[in-house]
Amino acid sequence: MNCRKIILKDFNVMSPVIPDGVSFEQTLFYPDENWEPNEQFNIKKVVKPVAKEVRRMNRIASMAYVSSKSIMDKIDFSGINNYRFGAIFSTHNASYENVLRILKNLYGKGAEAVSPIDFSYSVGNSLLSGITIKYGLKGPCTVLPSSDPLLLTRIILQNGEADYMLVGSFNICLDENLEFYRTLDYLNGDRDGFTKLLEEANGAVVREVGISMILESSEHCENKDEKKCYLSGFSDIRAKLHNVAKKDLTFNNYPISTDAELSMFSAEDFKKSMKIAMADAKVTAEDIDAVFTCTCGNKSLDLEEYKAIVDTFNENTELVSIQSVFGTNLGGNFMLNSAAAASSLKNQCLPPTKGISEGNSRFNKEKKSKKLTTILVNGYNDTGNIISGVWQWM
Repeated sequence: MNCRKIILKDFNVMSPVIPDGVSFEQTLFYPDENWEPNEQFNIKKVVKPVAKEVRRMNRIASMAYVSSKSIMDKIDFSGINNYRFGAIFSTHNASYENVLRILKNLYGKGAEAVSPIDFSYSVGNSLLSGITIKYGLKGPCTVLPSSDPLLLTRIILQNGEADYMLVGSFNICLDENLEFYRTLDYLNGDRDGFTKLLEEANGAVVREVGISMILESSEHCENKDEKKCYLSGFSDIRAKLHNVAKKDLTFNNYPISTDAELSMFSAEDFKKSMKIAMADAKVTAEDIDAVFTCTCGNKSLDLEEYKAIVDTFNENTELVSIQSVFGTNLGGNFMLNSAAAASSLKNQCLPPTKGISEGNSRFNKEKKSKKLTTILVNGYNDTGNIISGVWQWM
C-alpha cells in the first residue's frame, strides 16, 4: 500500500439546503426531492441539542462544533493515543480584516466597498478549544483562516506527526455578507447580460456550508483488506492577478492600494493543477472515472476549466458539478466537492448536475450507477487558489 495515501474515515456536510431528517447523500443524489432554497442556517435550531456546550461560541464556531461533534462521537477512543490525534479548522470570514484582505487580493474590492462583516478573531480559538477539550485531542492543532486545511493535514499525516486528524472547513454568512456578495459582478449579473445567477442557481449561489472530515494515515490503518476512500494526490496552484491599474482607496485614513479585477486562471493553469494531482497520485488521465468540477458561475473561469478538462480527459470521463445544488460563497469549495466525490465512490454512483446548459452533454445530468475507483476533484479555496485532488476507492 502506498504510504502517501490518506484514508477518509468519516465526514459530515451541513448545508441549509438539506431538509430536516435528510442526509447529505440524499440531497446530493436526489436534489429534486430533497432540497430547500435556503441561504442561511437556522442557527438556533442547529445548535439546540448542544446549546449549553456552545453558549460562549458565536455563529460560525457553534455550527462547526455541531458538525465536528457529529463524526467525533462515532469514534472509539479506547485504543487511540490522544497525542496522535490533531485538528485543523478553516473558519472562512472569521474577521473583518481577513475579509478585507481576501476581497482586496481576489476581487479588487477595497475597504470602502466592503459591508461591515465584523467577526471576532476568537472564532477559531473558541472552536478549537471547545473541540480539543471535549475529546482530549493533544496532537497538532491549529486554525487556518482563508485556507483549505486538507493540504496541511496531508503533510502532517505523511510526516508521521499524527495518526488521525479532524479537519473542518466552515463558511458562515450574516445578512451583510450576503448583501455584499451580491454586488460582485459574476455573482449578480455581468457585462454580457447574465443576470439573476443567484436566483437561477447556475453555480454562483451564496450559501453557508460546513464540512468536517476525519482522516487517518494509511500506515496506521490496521484493517488493510477492507475497501476505503483515499486522498492519494493533491495540488495547490496560486492565484494570479491581471496586470491592471491600481486603485488607491482610503479607509479610516489608512491608504489601500488594490488590484482592479478578479483573479483569473487560464486553461493551462487548470491543466497544470490536475496533472500535478494525478502525478502525485501516480495515476493517468485514462484512470480517472469522473471529474468533479469547480464550476462557480464565473463565465470565464468556468470556460477555462472546461477547456482544460476536455483537452485532458476523453469522452468516457464523466463531468459533475454540485455547486448549483449546494453553492458556496466563493465558488467551488474543494472540501465540499471532495465530500461529494467520497459519497460517489462509496455508493458507486454519480449525482446529477443541475444548472448546466442543455447543450453541454459532457456533464452528467441524472443520477447514474457506475463502477468508480478514481475521481479527480477541482475546487477553490477562499483566497482564490485552484486545488485539485485525486480520491480513490480501493
